[in-house]
Amino acid sequence: MTDKAAREPIESLERKILHTISTLQKISLTTFDYQPDSVPVLHKRINQLTGHLAEVGRVVQRVDTNIPFNVVEFIEQGGNPDTYTRDATQVLVDKNQKTNGRIKAVSQLHDALLEELRKNYPDLHSEYQQTLDLK
Repeated sequence: MTDKAAREPIESLERKILHTISTLQKISLTTFDYQPDSVPVLHKRINQLTGHLAEVGRVVQRVDTNIPFNVVEFIEQGGNPDTYTRDATQVLVDKNQKTNGRIKAVSQLHDALLEELRKNYPDLHSEYQQTLDLK
């Protein structure tokens, strides 16, 4: 599936959600300034909202989303998704730096041991080098 084909259902869902939000805002304005003669308008907007929610339900089935439960929980508790992403990225960066440090330390240990092997046991060193060359 191409990027454009993958984005199309998501963009369609986004448009439907924006229409739904717009309709909710219109309903809010209608109820805020409620007049008895605004009942037909309110009914019309509620019917539009029902239609928009049905469309969202249809479109969301075509969208492949795998949202981790802890992300949903974080957002439900009032957290900003951008904050979650930033924090998760920082944790990964920290782990990556730690892992790279360990890799560098092991590499330096390997080099030091190899040098000591070369100095103290030249025959064993050359046999080790031959074994490495065969791999």
